[in-house]
Amino acid sequence: MTRQATGIAAATALTLGITLAVGVEVPPSMASAASQGQPHARIQPPVATGRLRIAGHPRDGGTVAARGLRWRPGALPAGDRLLSFEVGYSWQACAAGTCAAGADATATPFAARLYVVGHADTDRRLRLTETATEVVRTTARNFKFKVLRVSRAVTAARAVTAYPRGRRPASEFVNGLPEARTGSAEEYFQLDPAHYNRADGPVTRRFRIDHGAWQAVPARGVLFTGTLRPGRRRAQQARLQLARGAAASASHLPRRVLVPATPE
Repeated sequence: MTRQATGIAAATALTLGITLAVGVEVPPSMASAASQGQPHARIQPPVATGRLRIAGHPRDGGTVAARGLRWRPGALPAGDRLLSFEVGYSWQACAAGTCAAGADATATPFAARLYVVGHADTDRRLRLTETATEVVRTTARNFKFKVLRVSRAVTAARAVTAYPRGRRPASEFVNGLPEARTGSAEEYFQLDPAHYNRADGPVTRRFRIDHGAWQAVPARGVLFTGTLRPGRRRAQQARLQLARGAAASASHLPRRVLVPATPE
């Protein structure tokens, strides 16, 4: 679930790095036209304008965003055709010169321009890599094509700060809230790790189906609804609670209309 951060337009002091990789041919078995003695003008890689930056406040539970770059495909030789052009984003957390996938990198895979800072990212510096990829058909006959990529990366100068002390913990469902209507009689959901301040103590995560008993959330955060009867019902709720016993507001799934599967 993507959440908006206050002051998201504020730029963080950054260190900028650039990586360039072009000329990757797919599949490898296809020889280039040049290798067969047929001259072919050089395909230009994606072109970026602007300066990549991370906007927003890098805090546990806060939302940051990729800003500053605009991309366009490179110039193509006559006869070539652009098949696709996409921009992707990768968020990492770095410490002592080592970077790993951001703690909440799986929470919003379909809204990767935005990133909800994870609890495990605290005291680490966020690193963002933005990659533009173009697929170009170079020969219509035998369908030869090339994939060209250009990446730019930026690392925040400031480390991620802790979740506000005393604030109720929060979390998100991976991939956001489910559809309002479904033909499935049972489903799986996944709850992202909680955002909280360590000084407030550990967090207890629980969930329940409809108005059943509260159950502990498994370590991986994957929740199974069990068999659900058709009809209008509240399929699932999740609740977070601090160890000291202060109840926390948490994400709740909306009421869902469950439609029985079509008989075969």
